[in-house]
Amino acid sequence: MSVSFDRRRTGLRLPGRHKKKIVDRRGIRLTRLNLPPYSCGMISDFQELSDKIDQLAELTQTLRRENSQLRQANAALVADNVGYMRRLSEAHERVSTLLAKIPAHDTVAEVDAAPKGEQ
Repeated sequence: MSVSFDRRRTGLRLPGRHKKKIVDRRGIRLTRLNLPPYSCGMISDFQELSDKIDQLAELTQTLRRENSQLRQANAALVADNVGYMRRLSEAHERVSTLLAKIPAHDTVAEVDAAPKGEQ
């Protein structure tokens, strides 16, 4: 079943109201609201949203710069840490060498226990 579009019905306007009764191509009755274009309030909302987006972009750039600085500082600290670990390892080797040269506790006790004439 085919329903033709009736242009005469689309222009009906109810007295005292800002609504139009229209019929679409399928014959379905619709109500169209005649609203004024964007209000000043909505424009100010868009401006506020735009300002917040600008603040967000600025904050993002600030955080990226700070993140870059922190990464550089971290890399410097890692390099320092590697140097300190190397120095600690060298000190550990020197102390181990010195401990190996010191006579054992039993040997020191035998030397102390021996009579003075035998030394």
